Amino acid sequence: MNLTVNGSTQTLPEHTTLAELMAWENAASRGCAAAVDGEVVPRGSWDTFQLWEGSFVEVLTAVQGGWSCLIRSSLPAPRSRRG
Repeated sequence: MNLTVNGSTQTLPEHTTLAELMAWENAASRGCAAAVDGEVVPRGSWDTFQLWEGSFVEVLTAVQGGWSCLIRSSLPAPRSRRG
């Protein structure tokens, strides 16, 4: 399946979990977080959280003073809610 991780398209096996992706990204340690399609996924859910075709994944790491995305954001620009 194809998905976007921190702005780069990656092909991963079907049924890949977020925990597996985080291990491949060397981001499974403390001080790391993940968001899928703009929603933070709690660390306790990574083992069972299945990724899907077309997902936008952000891998974040803690830095002194806040959080930093490892690479620029890959999420699409928000759509205007004005009609």
